[in-house]
Amino acid sequence: VALSQGWTSANTMTGCAYVVVECQWDSDNMRSPPGLSFEMEGAKLYDRRLDTTAGGSGSHRIDDPATWAWSDNPAVALDHFLLGRYWDGARTFGIGLSADEVPYSYFAAQANICDEDVDLKAGGTQKRYRANGFIAANEDYASTITKLCTAMAARPADFGGRLGVIGVESKTP
Repeated sequence: VALSQGWTSANTMTGCAYVVVECQWDSDNMRSPPGLSFEMEGAKLYDRRLDTTAGGSGSHRIDDPATWAWSDNPAVALDHFLLGRYWDGARTFGIGLSADEVPYSYFAAQANICDEDVDLKAGGTQKRYRANGFIAANEDYASTITKLCTAMAARPADFGGRLGVIGVESKTP
């Protein structure tokens, strides 16, 4: 957005990844704009296991993104999405459920399973489940929840109006 269209020095995009690219077009030497690609680590996520005020142990706070850390744990990403994110009192991302609607003990158990080390056939270990990709704020909730559940070999389920996840933990028949 050009400055003449309302962008001011106060628009810093704090907490949001962005890139500014300025190119000068030379139609004699360029038939199309240059291809651009960017590598990024991903979003910092709130992890209730790292918040002493939410049942965990650590300095994460739901209302302070500066305390969050990068994570590719799909259960953490799902919890982050279910709880939602707010900016100046308005929900900007996710569903916006209360912590009571997403029980801590169930979330922590799922996240811990995702973080378990599993042995690799070739030697070494890796975390059991990881999620990497993009979640768009305008994507429908069911699609986003399904993607994150798939990343941890699970499926979403409706338990009488309460969202649950089936399949992360193994169960004896």
